[in-house]
Amino acid sequence: MDEQVRAHLETLEAAPGDVAAFRALEGIYRQARRYEELVALMEARARVLPAAEGAPLLAEAAELARQELPESGRAEELYRAALALDPGQEAVLAALATLAEERGDWAGLAQVLERSGQAARAPAEAARAALRLGRVFEEKVGRRDRAAL
Repeated sequence: MDEQVRAHLETLEAAPGDVAAFRALEGIYRQARRYEELVALMEARARVLPAAEGAPLLAEAAELARQELPESGRAEELYRAALALDPGQEAVLAALATLAEERGDWAGLAQVLERSGQAARAPAEAARAALRLGRVFEEKVGRRDRAAL
């Protein structure tokens, strides 16, 4: 297996956009549960793709990191990289909100909720984000002045 990995990595080094080599390595890493390497592979692949294709791949890598490498902090880093490519990804914003809430990072949660409200496609979604943001400011951050916004 290591020879296969090495061969596919050499192919990707010579031709970073080689889909077959990427898919083959992805399969090997998944089957062997080599999640750190898989996340790194996905991140490298996302860098050579257009933003519209790279952002979802980064989000997928972030979700994998969240599930399989929970202590590494990689998930948040990758979610933020996905947002840098496509700021309106509601699922990524929701995942970041969950991570911030799990850590008790109320200021971080407030920032994500503000972005969620701005990125919302429907008025009802924006209203839900604003309501949740108000609760966070009032109950967790202690900023009643901001809760009224």
